Amino acid sequence: MTAVAEQTGTWLSSFTAQPAAEPWIQALRDTAFAKFAALGFPTTKNEEWRFTNVAPIARTAWVNAASTANAPACAAAHLGKYAALDNPFVALNTAFLGDVRVIEVPRNTVLEAPIEIIYDAPAEGQAHHPRTLILVGANAHCTIVETYRGTGTYFTNAVTEVVVGDSAVVDHYKVQQESSSAFHVATMQVTIARSANFSSHSISLGGALVRNDANAVLSEGSHATLNGLYIVNGTQHIDNHTIIDHAKPHATSHEVYKGILDGKSYAVFTGKSSSVKTPRRPIPSRPTKTWSSPMRPPSTPSPSYKSGRTTCAARTAPPSDSSIAKCSSTCSRAASARSTPATCSSTPSPRTLSIASKCRF
Repeated sequence: MTAVAEQTGTWLSSFTAQPAAEPWIQALRDTAFAKFAALGFPTTKNEEWRFTNVAPIARTAWVNAASTANAPACAAAHLGKYAALDNPFVALNTAFLGDVRVIEVPRNTVLEAPIEIIYDAPAEGQAHHPRTLILVGANAHCTIVETYRGTGTYFTNAVTEVVVGDSAVVDHYKVQQESSSAFHVATMQVTIARSANFSSHSISLGGALVRNDANAVLSEGSHATLNGLYIVNGTQHIDNHTIIDHAKPHATSHEVYKGILDGKSYAVFTGKSSSVKTPRRPIPSRPTKTWSSPMRPPSTPSPSYKSGRTTCAARTAPPSDSSIAKCSSTCSRAASARSTPATCSSTPSPRTLSIASKCRF
């Protein structure tokens, strides 16, 4: 039996035991599970996961929390259209689609009060797959707060898809308050229409192993802000991964990630930005890496010249000597094709881990 088969075999019985769903939901499930069965869980040999070992998740025989498939008709045109199944955890989430929470804000609507979405953890030893779809109409304004909390040992595998209409303004907050022995993997995929503004603020406090993927695709004249704050201690491991795709010209983006580490905790940040495929796209001189650990860092891989990329990993010193690292990087692009290509620079200091980048195309 192959390693992939061993990993996915335990999920097959749970998948087949699910109650039948509506045809369009069942089709999504079947396609997603086939993809997950082909991929298996990622390993540290995968470029996107080389700093995070998910073996504790893959080797645990989780019991899937029972959930009946339920999604309104308006979700059919959007659900599963944005978050890519190439991510094994997105595929796993889609394979176990249950009660999908759909937030729809009509066009030209301005909501003063925030919309709260709360996911409470399942029972001990269970896995649950929260799925959220947020549809914001043109010229609408809203604030959304997404909270994850719980006690005990369990596995949260969440996917949030956000569609922002033309000239809409969306403020999104994610608060992760999982148990210190829980596992939390989450993907947020945002599609931002023309002249729209989307900002997301991720706050991570709990979890034994946490992976946050925040991805945004920008249209012409749109803006995205991705911010993150994490506070970890003990043996907690947190990995923040962002991808900002400037699919159309004249879009702007900004991101800042800051964290505090104590004990033997470990934190990773990886950010990528890309622009519309023209000769004028920014080309960084090389990836930027900063290590705060007193140990020798892994060998630096060959530089990639396809898109902007910043990677920052930090490990604290022994518990008796808590340390925090600082890394700041700025990506900028010249105004004309003849200007010097964009570069990324980094300056470490011994106190805080902070990654800041701003890109304009």
